[in-house]
Amino acid sequence: MHSHRVRERDSALTLVQGKKGEMQGQNAKMLVKTKALHVEEHFLARLCSSRLAAEQKLHALDQRFQALYLKRQLHNRACAQAKKLEELGEEFVKMQNRIIPRLPNANMSNYNYPSRSPHFQQGRAVLEARKAYFLSLGSRPSMTHDT
Repeated sequence: MHSHRVRERDSALTLVQGKKGEMQGQNAKMLVKTKALHVEEHFLARLCSSRLAAEQKLHALDQRFQALYLKRQLHNRACAQAKKLEELGEEFVKMQNRIIPRLPNANMSNYNYPSRSPHFQQGRAVLEARKAYFLSLGSRPSMTHDT
């Protein structure tokens, strides 16, 4: 009976040894697979991060180009407005010279250009006075003589 138990124990030990070897083999295969998965995961993480970096770089470049385009548009608008202001200034000077001719050595910086010049008002007053004078005489004024 003792030998029977020894054989039973030996067969159980061989079964346990076989299971242990099988499990160690599976464990080694799992370690290799785990290592391969870690390498693949690391590669994919690098790929994703480089892709993300590339997308961020493209987004930054896109924003930069939009900023440059907007800057160019603003520059063009500023140039157009400056040109328009220059044209308006030239037109103002022409109008100013047409209304009141420049006198040599005259400082016109404080002059406020009214709609009618004082000369016009004075001339109008003289004409009204002449008209009243001739109406009081009862005759019509002559257009050939100045009195």
